[in-house]
Amino acid sequence: MPQRDLDVVIAKGRFEDEGWRVRKNGSTFWANMVFTAIRDQNGNLRGFAKLTRDLTERKRLDQVMQDKNAELESAKALAEKANLAKSDSFPA
Repeated sequence: MPQRDLDVVIAKGRFEDEGWRVRKNGSTFWANMVFTAIRDQNGNLRGFAKLTRDLTERKRLDQVMQDKNAELESAKALAEKANLAKSDSFPA
């Protein structure tokens, strides 16, 4: 973790990030990481806690939805173009 991120945790008590990470076996996964400062009852910094969640499936589904939305927009534009061409061919 870069020092600037640790500085944020120290100052604000928490830092959150998402991105691609590598497992010990070399495979990659999309992760959400939350870093939290651990302090004693006097407020002195004792250490840090890190929680990592695998969000690969959510990331994949988000990409599928984006792709489908792009397909729908393309189909809509094509249908509108065809409608205009049809109405130009048959004047009222």
